[in-house]
Amino acid sequence: MSALLEVGAGFHPELTGRENIRLNATILGFTRRETDSLMDQIIEFADIGDFLEAPVKHYSSGMYVRLGFAVAVMVRPEILIVDEVIAVGDEEFQRKCFDYLHGLRKAGTSLIIVSHGLSSITDLCDEALWLEAGNPRALGPSPAVTQAYLDEVNNREAAKSVQPAVVTPDAVPLAEGRRGSGEIRFLALEMINGGGESTSVLISGEPARLRIHYECVTEVTDAAFTVSLRNRIGAEVLMLSSVNGGKFHMIPGRGYVDFVTDELLLLSGTYAVNSSITSEGTVLDAWAECAEITVRPAGVEVGGTYLQRGAWVHLPLTTEVQSPS
Repeated sequence: MSALLEVGAGFHPELTGRENIRLNATILGFTRRETDSLMDQIIEFADIGDFLEAPVKHYSSGMYVRLGFAVAVMVRPEILIVDEVIAVGDEEFQRKCFDYLHGLRKAGTSLIIVSHGLSSITDLCDEALWLEAGNPRALGPSPAVTQAYLDEVNNREAAKSVQPAVVTPDAVPLAEGRRGSGEIRFLALEMINGGGESTSVLISGEPARLRIHYECVTEVTDAAFTVSLRNRIGAEVLMLSSVNGGKFHMIPGRGYVDFVTDELLLLSGTYAVNSSITSEGTVLDAWAECAEITVRPAGVEVGGTYLQRGAWVHLPLTTEVQSPS
């Protein structure tokens, strides 16, 4: 059995990387001859260069993980316990770790993965145990258990939902990112789930309704509403505009306009909303970062911002050689 449960676990800070390899291997029950036979493989996998001969007290957390993981897996244990410390490493090293774990699994090593990373659990594990406060909540095939966990988290977050605070048109001065002639003012953005309930969280792939609350001061015959969504790094990932779906005849008073979809195709994340209301090219109201939309996954995601529906099709090539006609 081998374990990697904490960054630098079992390392002596005053010893060099090479000396700590020998120390760790000895703790795992390997003889000096066995350790010497694995030394080159461990050094190559850790890939920490000249730092191998430096005391590990000078190592970064990523270097600790590289060396510790290399020792833990190169001794080829029958059972390997790995905490999610490999998440500390850079992208290249993480990929190398997961590729090697897949190789160990294929060779018959039993893996016990302790992680909050749902994708790694479904990717590496046949079965999963969901623990909460030390108590088991679910045990079974990893896709089913991770889905149950996600559903619970989504439900808890949605339960904290509150109705949006409708602001007055003068709540944000024009000098702070708001402009327009003012015939109509955006008041608030309300998120509504497939059940028709106001919520603070929308679920990717499920029905959703974005409700734009407004106040109209004077009659406008052809108002167009637009909202654009930007991710955390400021990249625009989606723009929704009523220009293509028809303009609205607005009368004085308060009301709302809905954007309705059977499937919200955004993946999980928090998106800043920029809103604008225009009429025949005139900006009536434009407000940058006036609201936020939070989207959570319906299942385990692999990354990106957009949920593309489709199917994978495999068409194997025949191995038979066809004689020319």
